[in-house]
Amino acid sequence: MPDLVTVTIDEQKVTVPKGSLVIEAATQIGIDVPRFCYHPKLSAVGMCRMCLGEVGMPKMNPDRTPALNEDGTPQIAMMPKPQTLCTTQAAEGMVVLSETPAVVKMRQAVLEFLLANHPLDCPICDKGGECMLQDQTMAYAQGHSRVQDLYHLRRDLDKDYLLSEFITLDRERCIQCARCTRFLDEVAQDPVLELVARGSRTMIDTMSDPPVDSKYSGNTIDICPVGALTSRAFRFRSRVWEVKNVPTVSMIDGSGTNIFVSQRNETLIRVIPRDNEAINECWISDRDRFGLEYIDNDARLTYPLVRRDGKLEPATWDEALQLVTDKIKAAKEQRGANSIGAVGGPKLTNEGALSMARLFGDVVGTPNVDAGWTPTITTPGKPPATFYEELEGADVILVLGANPNEELCSLDLRLKKAAFQRKAHLINCNPYKTPLDRLARQSLIYNEGSEVALLNGLAKLVHQSWTAEPAQTEALRNNVEGRAGATAWIDSLGPYSSNRAAELAGISEPDLRAAATAIAGSERLFLLVGEDVSPAVLSTLQNLAALKGRSDYLVVLHPEPNAVGVRRAGLAPREGGLDGQGMLDATFKGNLKVLYIAANNPLHWAADYDLAQRALQTAEFVVVQTLFENELTEHADVVLPAASFMEQDGTTTNFHGKVQNLKQVFRPRERRDDDGNTLSACAPDWIIFTKLAQLLGKDFGYTRVGDWTQQFKALPALTPNEVRFTPVTYEASPAVAPEGTFQLLTGNLLYDGGESFPYCDRLNRVVPEPFVYINRADARKLGIENLALVEVKSARGAVQVRAKLGREVKAGTVWMPRRLRAVQVNRIIEVDKPYTAVTLTKLQDAPPKETLPADMHAVGVGEGTPVDMNISTAVVP
Repeated sequence: MPDLVTVTIDEQKVTVPKGSLVIEAATQIGIDVPRFCYHPKLSAVGMCRMCLGEVGMPKMNPDRTPALNEDGTPQIAMMPKPQTLCTTQAAEGMVVLSETPAVVKMRQAVLEFLLANHPLDCPICDKGGECMLQDQTMAYAQGHSRVQDLYHLRRDLDKDYLLSEFITLDRERCIQCARCTRFLDEVAQDPVLELVARGSRTMIDTMSDPPVDSKYSGNTIDICPVGALTSRAFRFRSRVWEVKNVPTVSMIDGSGTNIFVSQRNETLIRVIPRDNEAINECWISDRDRFGLEYIDNDARLTYPLVRRDGKLEPATWDEALQLVTDKIKAAKEQRGANSIGAVGGPKLTNEGALSMARLFGDVVGTPNVDAGWTPTITTPGKPPATFYEELEGADVILVLGANPNEELCSLDLRLKKAAFQRKAHLINCNPYKTPLDRLARQSLIYNEGSEVALLNGLAKLVHQSWTAEPAQTEALRNNVEGRAGATAWIDSLGPYSSNRAAELAGISEPDLRAAATAIAGSERLFLLVGEDVSPAVLSTLQNLAALKGRSDYLVVLHPEPNAVGVRRAGLAPREGGLDGQGMLDATFKGNLKVLYIAANNPLHWAADYDLAQRALQTAEFVVVQTLFENELTEHADVVLPAASFMEQDGTTTNFHGKVQNLKQVFRPRERRDDDGNTLSACAPDWIIFTKLAQLLGKDFGYTRVGDWTQQFKALPALTPNEVRFTPVTYEASPAVAPEGTFQLLTGNLLYDGGESFPYCDRLNRVVPEPFVYINRADARKLGIENLALVEVKSARGAVQVRAKLGREVKAGTVWMPRRLRAVQVNRIIEVDKPYTAVTLTKLQDAPPKETLPADMHAVGVGEGTPVDMNISTAVVP
């Protein structure tokens, strides 16, 4: 338990941990100390001087005993000048006065200077109604100013300076509190804003190109105490008191980010963060903030479509559902339930996924049910309920095969916090560089496919160090001896000496040993693994977790919003059933006649694009449940308009198993006639599946979403929390691609141009032009310069993309975004081989920089210039 100190603030006593700031202690007892620069999540700098207070400490006698007044109370010696309470640490016996006449006079002077340089734009400023300067001016400022003639010093500054597609800077309003720069430096670890110039000309500016390309830049809008940084999407659209802020959870990624959706008259106005220390603190990603505009798009489906004479035409809900029912019944009667397949998606709510699983698994009776098109691993154990609190307290964190900066933004910020502020030992393991390498103590860039050798080498070194260290004997006995499979597992580590494991993985032996030393000495080790790793790799990681005695600290990172929830709900193959990939294959071969797809798109997500295309063309009857018409609905016989997560109540589950409530923000999107009468509307998924079950003869008896919620929460966890050992051996594949070819690596992008991007105006503008990352040395040999147009060709096909050069990938490998819609890499991946070999051919020289899209400017560097450009930061404009 931390040491405690008692402080008296404005005659109120408060006990706080030693080292707490006075401003924090004051907040704890309800005293609101004025501030501009202070923010509880940022370093304290004492720049604005608004939090001044008179501070005193107990007097001490020469013999170091407390000096007392006649009544026995301690004598207090006040400091000669007021102190900034945001930088003053609380001490035992300290006395603080925050509202004395002298303090108030100083605050009035501070405001007088600020207002001399601040335009009175309140009637048109987006910050009006939630502006700290506005509030504190009303509380402290005088009715006149002695420095009114100084405003001309800043009057000519930009009022509409575009920092990015998302943010506009009004330099006249800026009060130089440095909140924005500190957030980007300390929290986001993207230092793209800085205070420049001096004196009255001091201003915020950026030296990066493109300007502000952080994935978290929108948070600077929230923490700006005045209206200097404003959202271009919200700018001049509404006053804050005119909107209704509805609390809900974002289903953009698997983080489960808490948000407020501001709406007025059923129209989306803005999205802002909702504080939740257990999930996202007070931060959200720009994709969460600007990626929900699709809700208002006129392209939304509001009525069912039925194919008649080869053309999709509007239909009523009754017609569409009856047709689906008849086709399912006919297929089941003629060919059995195995001729029917259903694939849901992670954008379903828990209730939607459960109702779908019950409909097809129990009512239709087909074992062919899944939640995706590729095999997905699940966490072998239950992560701790206080996941992020435990993670930030970890002394060692190993990340394998994942890029949180592009996949799980809330986790990305927590990892940066753990490494930067808490000084956790971060070990980042990937076949290519990611932004986490900047903060990692060990950056292990291994050969693709060598994960088992790498992890077995680590495990052997850890086991050897414990065996040789008497102090670790008890831990070794408790964690290993007597466990199932322990002896066989220890024997299986024999071939993995440190030099052999390092050689197989393509890393240096000292780096491997340093990582093993950190793991062996760790008191709290977290193992975070990407969902694309093989079951063998997961078992190897589980062995390492078991060696440390905590399988709940091994967590699979699912980037999609409800990947854990849909699996728990039962969207997984029943006994003898086919998974998503198997259903596509069976449909193409004619064994699967009816394919029902909800909240998913095999053309975008399946590993084999050609197979998905052929399967959809071959299927006798395809039902698609979605928000928009797209390339998938072109193959559908029936299209059912689904409601988005913002148009329904329910729950969702984030990647570490936290179930959270969704709150309906809008009515389901409707189609109206000229008189305003509702003709049709989209519907929540659980209602669609419940009605289909009724038409098929099964009444679930659930009329409220809460009924399905109760059923979901009663389900068991995905897997038991079990510690066991499983010997896993490394089966080597060719470490080097054939002569003249390169091994193709793929990964996720946050701005991948997914299903909803075309309907989010600003977000769609930052989707990068298709590209391939090439090692600079390889590119030089091929005569390929930065941004040249190249052809990437495999045995299955070819695509044309821009070349980006750097040291993010190893020689002999190239990297492409996995699901970038403009050029989908699943068209060229060889799914039946350990890896895909590709050739590179230059088609055109790099065009002049000014003719390129904004997303290309980040890598417009001279040939051979050594720059540090991670995949993530280089592709975002």
